[in-house]
Amino acid sequence: MHVLVPIERRHTYDETRRFAEIVAGAIARSYPNLATTQWSKAKRRGVLIDANQNGEGKTIASVYSVRPRPGAPVSTPLRWEEVKPGLDPAQFTMDVVQRRIAQHGDLFEGVLTTKQRLNEALRALS
Repeated sequence: MHVLVPIERRHTYDETRRFAEIVAGAIARSYPNLATTQWSKAKRRGVLIDANQNGEGKTIASVYSVRPRPGAPVSTPLRWEEVKPGLDPAQFTMDVVQRRIAQHGDLFEGVLTTKQRLNEALRALS
């Protein structure tokens, strides 16, 4: 799962990574049974929030990409209320995702059109 925050292109990789590290740490502290920043699989509980993906040259699977897994699930945006225990990413097949887009529209659209500045958020979080 990826949480994408659309920002203006004025910010450096270091600024975006710092922001991601601060937010990841806050989420992991607030929800220790749900999220973690712990790299060690032996110590990990919950979903890894990987702020390291915010760096030059890092790549992620694009939205609506077919994943190389049995059943060919599709990487798809979710509404926050859908993110809960028991969520099975394998359920999002091409047919299911096409129906979701017809019903809810493109949930990714805002990421492409919204641009936020990190300056105030970094000051508030530091």
